[in-house]
Amino acid sequence: MKYLVVGEYNPDNMDAIFKKGKAYLEDKAKHPERYPDTIFPTHFMLDKDKYMAIWETDDQEKMQTRLRSCCQRQGTR
Repeated sequence: MKYLVVGEYNPDNMDAIFKKGKAYLEDKAKHPERYPDTIFPTHFMLDKDKYMAIWETDDQEKMQTRLRSCCQRQGTR
């Protein structure tokens, strides 16, 4: 199943957002089996304070792991 992921972010927290993104990429490099496949990587819409990505998996545990790695309250609205 493919998931279109759309969310908002706070531009004042970009350092925290990029730090979380770096940690995710490092963990995914070590443990790719924990995460859904990335069909379209995260893109920030700077003029609208939103982002989007497309992920693919049939495993809900992978989705939960990915959401915990990026979409917690820190750095988002």
